Amino acid sequence: MEPQNITARVFRAEAYVATRKAGDALATLDIPTLRGSAVLARAYAATGRRREAIEPLRAIAARATSPEYVPLAKHTPFSATEITPLSG
Repeated sequence: MEPQNITARVFRAEAYVATRKAGDALATLDIPTLRGSAVLARAYAATGRRREAIEPLRAIAARATSPEYVPLAKHTPFSATEITPLSG
């Protein structure tokens, strides 16, 4: 994977979350560009780290008032209501 390929990172992270490898998803998303993103919030939630999951969502809400901001969440296959920890 090319280090700067954001789309590849997002899809890889989603695959990790779907296969219960949320720790790997967090490692994949650990770049400045994706901090404060919905996909990062989902990965934190999948590990059961609710507090860390909420922070990116708050950052998104704060940025949403800017007309230049296009949220990454519009380009990922989930919504904020689907952010729940994986069980067992």
